[in-house]
Amino acid sequence: YGEIETVQLVYDRFSGRSRGFGFVYFESTKEAMRAKEHLRDAVIDGMRVRVDFSVTKGAPTYARPAVRRSRSRSIDDRRRRSRS
Repeated sequence: YGEIETVQLVYDRFSGRSRGFGFVYFESTKEAMRAKEHLRDAVIDGMRVRVDFSVTKGAPTYARPAVRRSRSRSIDDRRRRSRS
């Protein structure tokens, strides 16, 4: 389907056994699209192959900024100092 840049198989970190999936990096998006199209209903060793493009996860855009709190007083300290 085209020039392959790298292949990365995924293994279980504890047992060392294959997790049954991996990643194939092609030189171009066009080649990757061609491979995906041709392997749509492929069967290898009796197993149906699923081919998808991976999506790199970045930082969520909805993340709130961290809230800073003073370390000098805990919630209990503030309750003890209440004037009510």
